[in-house]
Amino acid sequence: GGREGGRMELSFNSDGIVMTRDQIIEKRKKRGECLTCPAFPTKCFEIKRSLLNPIMCSKVPRTVDGTVYKGWCLLCHPTKDPNRKEKERTKRVKGSATKAHKRAATHDGNFTNV
Repeated sequence: GGREGGRMELSFNSDGIVMTRDQIIEKRKKRGECLTCPAFPTKCFEIKRSLLNPIMCSKVPRTVDGTVYKGWCLLCHPTKDPNRKEKERTKRVKGSATKAHKRAATHDGNFTNV
């Protein structure tokens, strides 16, 4: 599934009633999820509850290569990825190698793609 104009999924509350956009955002904040992902939000923060006061909690930004960086969802905010330039360069190089492999495969019956 691709991104569809920033629409969010239909979410239902415990009574089976469709939640409003604001309710969905509030639920995601409490869970530490991306507020702008459409259907399946990325977990951007770990929520740590205080041992002394369970009502108090803190959000710890997560970093998972290619998914989330310091609490920023890289699906919704790809420019926040510190490795973006390197990944783009690698994609271009891999794309060229793949084309070369395909050309070679048409000329050499023993050639196999790796």
